[in-house]
Amino acid sequence: MNFENEGTAPATENERIDIGGNAPEEMPSLADFFEEPSGGAWPKGWYGATVIEGYATGSGKVWSTEDTQSRGGDSRNLRICFNVNGGAKLGTRNTFASLNYRPADFTAERLAAIKAAREQFKGERGAWPGHTDIQRSSLAIAQFAQLENALGFRIKLHPNGYTLPLTLVGQAMDVRFTIDEREFNSINAFGKAGSKARK
Repeated sequence: MNFENEGTAPATENERIDIGGNAPEEMPSLADFFEEPSGGAWPKGWYGATVIEGYATGSGKVWSTEDTQSRGGDSRNLRICFNVNGGAKLGTRNTFASLNYRPADFTAERLAAIKAAREQFKGERGAWPGHTDIQRSSLAIAQFAQLENALGFRIKLHPNGYTLPLTLVGQAMDVRFTIDEREFNSINAFGKAGSKARK
């Protein structure tokens, strides 16, 4: 068989399994070796938490409370690191939440446009036809509004429009854990300290 015009190279004897009656084999089961780096997901619900400057994972990865430009360069990500209290049964754990935004989301003009669009699309689900950019801003502002309410004060901004995350360090609040598709916890809501978490 001529492989030159096929666009692929011929398999070597080591790669082919149809020579000498060889059959594909399975690797040994690794099920007993599986460990979630975080020690397993906690139950969904509200937990008390404190903002911390950062932490290192067991594998040596370091996460910091910081505000950085997104990979695409068209927005920013506020990462907030937390020490979360799971009570006597679960202990404590470190994790983070990330909020994506654009500095223009905080301008008076954009906030006014968000209010108008929310009124226009009140009660509707899904995308806002012709207003997807405003909807993106609306979703970002909703997260920041919830965070501001949980903190009890306005978030500080640099003159260039991005957040000053270290002003949050030491602040207490409640955070709501959900479980994502990878079976890891993620934070999807914020509340005032002591208002949501079970005592």
